Amino acid sequence: MSIYPSAIDGFEQIPLVVDGVTRVNAVSVNVLREAILNIENELGITPSDSFDTVADRLDDFEERITELETIIDAITIGGGVTPTGTGFTHITGGAQDLAAKLVENADVASGAAIVESKLSLNFPTHTNTNDPTSGEKAALAGTSGTPGVANPYVTTDDPRLDEFTTSQDGLVPSPGSTTGLFLQDNGTWAAPSGAGDVVGPASSTDNALARFNLATGKLIQNSTVIVGDTGNITGLGTLNTHTIPGGTGTIALTSDLASLVTGPASATDNAIARFDLTTGKIIQNSVVTIADTTGNIAGAGTLNTHTIPGGTGTLALTSDIAEPSQDAVGTILTEEE
Repeated sequence: MSIYPSAIDGFEQIPLVVDGVTRVNAVSVNVLREAILNIENELGITPSDSFDTVADRLDDFEERITELETIIDAITIGGGVTPTGTGFTHITGGAQDLAAKLVENADVASGAAIVESKLSLNFPTHTNTNDPTSGEKAALAGTSGTPGVANPYVTTDDPRLDEFTTSQDGLVPSPGSTTGLFLQDNGTWAAPSGAGDVVGPASSTDNALARFNLATGKLIQNSTVIVGDTGNITGLGTLNTHTIPGGTGTIALTSDLASLVTGPASATDNAIARFDLTTGKIIQNSVVTIADTTGNIAGAGTLNTHTIPGGTGTLALTSDIAEPSQDAVGTILTEEE
């Protein structure tokens, strides 16, 4: 039985076979087979990899190990001599550079904690150009320094910074434990004057009517109804359930429109209007006119069946002028007649 790779097989494991002397059987062949399989399992598939032989690959490994040992020996660990010259030996892709190089960023672990003085940075980490002055530094604590435009670092804890007044900038004073106060422009707190207890909305529409909100009598709310500075009201929906028409004009209830009278398509100026038919809702034109300023009537035909003469003068019944007539109907004459 083969003992490789623990040890090299000897004659005991693989007996020597002599032609014409040793009797060959299955055991002889199986011992050889077992030894071959042990070698294959130990080396694996393509043990030479990209090299011509396994020996070439092993030689390359040996050279790399020697290089790594040289690098390790050059690194100071817990004492020793610090490398001088151009710097530490640089490794690229696992291989040592032919020429020594300075250690690059990729070569340094994030926790290396190298002091800044040993680093050649692209940009400085700090400059003293904008450092605060000694007075400003003292004022950072809020208890010292000189407050002013050049020293804006004073905090609210600085006891020397006064509260603001009408003539001096400063801090807002504490209102104390009292609630319901307001801050005045002189830097003092005061309670609002008056005894108002009605709360208004967060915002409102200019000139809008205020309405009570709920039934407490202490809350008011905005509305869509606007009363202009001239007294004009806009934004109404309905008025006592009556719809308000658009446009301009005089408002009237639709129930009152039934009593309105309808006039003719045209009329004579100053003519007396007459009802047309018996509905009481239609009027018509007439030939009788009344003058604007004198009240004179013109265009009349008869007056209570009396004929009206032409010309000018004072009217009178003919029965009152001459001998009275017994006729019920007479003719109106002028005094000249």
